[in-house]
Amino acid sequence: MRSLAPDLLEQARSLAAIDPKRPKAANLRRAISAAYYSLFHFFLDDFERQFVPALRRCVTHNDMTRASRMVEDLYKEQQQPTGAKTKTSLILKDITVSTDLLEVASSFIALQKARHEADYGVHTGHSRSDALANIVRCAKAHAAWAACRVRPEARAYTSLFFIEPTDKKLVER
Repeated sequence: MRSLAPDLLEQARSLAAIDPKRPKAANLRRAISAAYYSLFHFFLDDFERQFVPALRRCVTHNDMTRASRMVEDLYKEQQQPTGAKTKTSLILKDITVSTDLLEVASSFIALQKARHEADYGVHTGHSRSDALANIVRCAKAHAAWAACRVRPEARAYTSLFFIEPTDKKLVER
């Protein structure tokens, strides 16, 4: 099956470019949403290649967000070790988070937040530069994932989609 990810990224670019003088809010909102969904499907495509294809439907947006937050937390812990270990560092004890994986995780969180604001924040305005910034962030995350996808850290990240920590402090911020 052909991936939706490149088509969604192209759709985001097209929507952001419509109406060069006065862009319609709906087009900008849909551009931001399409950029997020491009990244979401990009991960699902790789996830499907790594694991059983039928599991693709089991992964939710919240699973990816939780995994991304865990990666961000682990990166921070690795940059400033205090000696105290979080559950994330115990789960991923031999994994070092690269700047590529950090870019992927941070971008997923930021793009999901932007999509929520674009789709549900009816009182929030969006500019073309907002839409374009989200599209660029998505493209950078695609490139960062391509750079790290074959490393053990990428497999660990996608494995985190199935980890349901009992310590809510890991997932709530």
